Amino acid sequence: MIFVVVSAVVLAGCAAPAKAPTAAGPARETAVYLSVLRHFFTSGDTSFGDHQFPHVFMRDVAVKSPIEGPSETGTPIPTDVQGALTSGLADLAPLEFVHTDTEVIEEHDGCAQVRDGGILITLGPVAATGDKVEVDVEGFVACLGAVWLTYVVRHEHGRWVIADTIGRGIA
Repeated sequence: MIFVVVSAVVLAGCAAPAKAPTAAGPARETAVYLSVLRHFFTSGDTSFGDHQFPHVFMRDVAVKSPIEGPSETGTPIPTDVQGALTSGLADLAPLEFVHTDTEVIEEHDGCAQVRDGGILITLGPVAATGDKVEVDVEGFVACLGAVWLTYVVRHEHGRWVIADTIGRGIA
């Protein structure tokens, strides 16, 4: 009888679903942002082609609608997420977080541009729940070099993948 009870408990534990990897928190936010940023820089979805930027600057806040223009307010991206993004994207370019656009945008011959030949990325927030999220991304290089789009990201087979791109604009 004890064997039957113990076996039932062990088998029930094996059959129980694992904690959802899509639960809110820094791990979810990091995984979604890494998927979005890797795709942004390597997919050809942007007007930048396969150009590798010598420096990537990223806003330290997620802005609800980055494509509507600069905003000094937003949801802070936690420092542990910032650190994970910095190390997770190290093979693409050095990443530095900034709080405002004005920290990295300079005026040259009447054209605003990101210093050091870099790009300034502003991300939208990641929804706290669900296996599908939409994340806005704006990449600004110069007065005639910008892209904004929204990625649809799904949690599939234990990882976040880009499922679609909607709402794209290129300048």
